[in-house]
Amino acid sequence: LYARRLLDPADSSQKLLLVVDQFEEVFTLCHDSSERQCFIDALLATASKGPGSLLRVVITLRADFIVSCVQFPALVEALNKWQELIGPMMSGEVRRVIEEPARLGGWAFEPGLVELILHDIGAEGTHAPEPGALPLLSHALLETWKHRRGRMMTLESYAESGGVRKAIARTAESVYNSRLDDAQRAVARRIFLRLTELGEGTQD
Repeated sequence: LYARRLLDPADSSQKLLLVVDQFEEVFTLCHDSSERQCFIDALLATASKGPGSLLRVVITLRADFIVSCVQFPALVEALNKWQELIGPMMSGEVRRVIEEPARLGGWAFEPGLVELILHDIGAEGTHAPEPGALPLLSHALLETWKHRRGRMMTLESYAESGGVRKAIARTAESVYNSRLDDAQRAVARRIFLRLTELGEGTQD
């Protein structure tokens, strides 16, 4: 209803795209089955308004959670009809992800740095990066940029950031130890434990 209020039904040029990122969280974070069902039903109802609808719905879902969808027949039907499987990026695509934003922003990489980064995430040659490497890459690039020399991101600034393997750990340790007091650390611990699901019968 809120989405429809944003649109003027008399203006057919208006379009609204609703993106539900990390849809798997409906299975990992929502533990109320009726709430989960209502959410999925509402999305499907919104998405099934036909080709003339001004509203489009896109969900992103990790492939290893497809099996969790089978208990919702209407959702399975929609996935079968509209699913687009996005495979892992190859080395050349990851290189563009690293280089193009920097080029557009007028930043530069010291020769050899991009090759080192690709090596560190396992995306050398024609290989795809290691599973889970892209969030690490994103943070390492941000920290490397923060340690840049002028408009140049250097091998030294990458090393100072901690690189792909250590940048997130260094940032997390810094925030946890330097910016949080004892009470906040206890809250942070509880949050991270709630965000983690381990054990038999669950998706880690």
